[in-house]
Order: sequence, then C-alpha cells, then structure tokens
Amino acid sequence: DSRTIWDLILGKTDPESFEPDPNHGPLDPHMVQSVERRDGLPQSSSEARDPIHGWERGIPAQNSLQYACIARRSSPLDCAEGVDCPCTEQNREDDNPLCWGESGFETKIHSIGAFPSQRHLAVLKGMGTQGAVASICWAVTDETSSGYGYSPVLETLVDRMRGPLQGQCAQHALTPNDAGRVPCSIYEVTVAEYDATGKAVCTPCTVPRREVDDAVRTEVLGAITGPVSDATCVCEISQVPADRGLLASCVSSRDPHPDVAGWCYVDPASNVTASKDLVGFCPADKKRLFRFVGEDVPAEGSLLFLRCGT
Repeated sequence: DSRTIWDLILGKTDPESFEPDPNHGPLDPHMVQSVERRDGLPQSSSEARDPIHGWERGIPAQNSLQYACIARRSSPLDCAEGVDCPCTEQNREDDNPLCWGESGFETKIHSIGAFPSQRHLAVLKGMGTQGAVASICWAVTDETSSGYGYSPVLETLVDRMRGPLQGQCAQHALTPNDAGRVPCSIYEVTVAEYDATGKAVCTPCTVPRREVDDAVRTEVLGAITGPVSDATCVCEISQVPADRGLLASCVSSRDPHPDVAGWCYVDPASNVTASKDLVGFCPADKKRLFRFVGEDVPAEGSLLFLRCGT
C-alpha cells in the first residue's frame, strides 16, 4: 500500500506550495471539512458510536463543521444561562455528541470537539522533519497518567527540539571560507543545577565549549525558550579549528583525530576533502550536515540553536 499518513489526514498537496488539492482530499472521512453529514461515519446517536468523534450532527445554521474528533472533559461544564452553549434544550435536535452523558443528551458539555484543519496540516507537512503532528483531542483524562492531556504532544516537541542538528542533513548549503570553516555559531542550551541555597548554578563552559556574553544568551534563550531564566544555561560549541589538520579530519574521517572536538560542516560539494560517506544517508539534494565530535557533544538533553551570518 503506497498510501501515507498524509494521504489519510490531509490528502494531496501541491508539491511546491503544499496547498491542499481540493480534488484529492483526505482519505479518512473524519478529516474531511464539511457542514453536511459525511459518508462512512455514524449519521446520528441512534447508530453505533464512533470512538473518534461520536457521530455526525445537525448544523441547521450552516455555520460550523463536523468534528474530526472529540475528547472527554474530566468534568462536565454546565450550560449557564446567557452562555453560548451547544447543549441547551433548544439544541437537543442537533444531536451534538459533545452533550452526551451516561444517560444520553444533557444540558452539559461533556466533551470538547475539534474540526479538521487542512491548512495547519499542510504547513506542518511543508516543514518536513521539523514539524510535529498530534491530535488536539486528548486520549487520557487521568491526571496521574504520563499520557494525560497534552503531555505526549509536549514530549514529542521536546524530543524534536533536543539536539536537532545532530546527524541531521542541512537544509541549506553554506559557503566555507578558504580554511573550510563556515560563518555559523552553534549554541547549546542546558538546565542549571541548584546549590544548597536553592540558587541556580550553570556548569562552566569547558572545551570545546566557551562562554557567551549576556546579549548572546538573551538572544538564544529568546529564540528557543521564550523569557530568559536564570535556570537556563548557554554555551557556544566551538567549530573545529582548521590548524593541525583537525578540520580536515573532522570532515573526512569516520574516526577523526583524538584531538578533534566540537563541530564541523561536512559538504563534499563545497569542500573536496569532505567525505561523501559521511553524508551518504542524506537525500540527493541535501548531501551536507553538521557533524559533532567529542565526548558528550552536544550535552545529553540539551537544545541547540544555530545562527549563521554571511
């Protein structure tokens, strides 16, 4: 079967703009954007309940969409007078699955609902490996569970951010100087330790790392983590120097010289000494990567920030 998950949840998209193709929508009927009831799904509460979205509902005002999924609230929300609620007595005939409790329709919101979102999915598809897709409808309501709420989504995002350059093929080609180095800096972000008084203390930046000034630290943390925190530490990981053949060893050898530590840019197209084997796993149009060498480089659990100039 040549179908992909994108075919199921998004459908075909333009290969360059990633705009959704209106003639080839998602194969999963839950992901079809429609005001009317969709084929292939329970048409009302009188039919067998669908585990993903319940059933199709009536939308008499034609001002909404059928749900892609619903998720049970930890406790129902009463429809107070004057509040825009889909579960009033006037809405009973709409047969909205959000209003269904143990005994059937109630004037309480028991679940949240999410709509198909082709535009957002198309953007994430265009981001390639930098995008992370997850359902907005949580599957676990037990607050003591590791799978509660959006915890799995957040863990996925952290995993994607952690060491994003390590062994990853570079999206854009860079131009090395005559020595083979590129005009880039890579910063490593870690969490501070706490001393006996509860004060956050950063581990000193040791070779191949070096300290950064406050302006750089503020810029890096603002780009990665939002507001600057004293509990967050930043070091710059040094680019391997060109002297003593260290850079040449980094870009050409699977087992570089023992003194090689830091990172190097491996691109056989711009550096004749760079090894094609090191980038062999990269796509044909991205035969280049940032390579890290040295013990605990980058540090386990760290985030990396890349900044390149001209």
